[in-house]
Amino acid sequence: MPLDNDQIPALCLRWAAGNVDAAAFLVNLTRWVRLADDLADGDSARPVHDMAELLMRLVSEQTTNRFYQTHMVALNPVIANAVILWRQSEEWRLSPNRKTRMFGFVGREAIEHVALTVATITGGFQHALMVAQELHEASHQTSPETFEEWEAE
Repeated sequence: MPLDNDQIPALCLRWAAGNVDAAAFLVNLTRWVRLADDLADGDSARPVHDMAELLMRLVSEQTTNRFYQTHMVALNPVIANAVILWRQSEEWRLSPNRKTRMFGFVGREAIEHVALTVATITGGFQHALMVAQELHEASHQTSPETFEEWEAE
């Protein structure tokens, strides 16, 4: 997601329909996903520091968040599915089948499903539809990376 870090808290609060704990969960999720992605891509300038921050965010901030504690039965499978698709996207990127590579390009962004789950829990179906559109506009319509550039990485 090409959003600046300073934009994320306000967006998460809106996407969480004003639920402060849900927004804090989303802000934390965004940070640990970015850390994991930087570590996996080799983009981290300080991998040991970033790994320590990632682990502390997962162990401390996520597990103590009241929204997460209340809704972890709904959130954990969505997070797991996003991780599975993120991992598979690397396999699918190398497929000789173009359609499989396209699924990989889209699947690597499946962590957004967690935000849609939060939006559904906090604001209902119509709110989640609005969040889906905002996420698409804020992230995918503005991202300079093309499918072909991703394939070539």
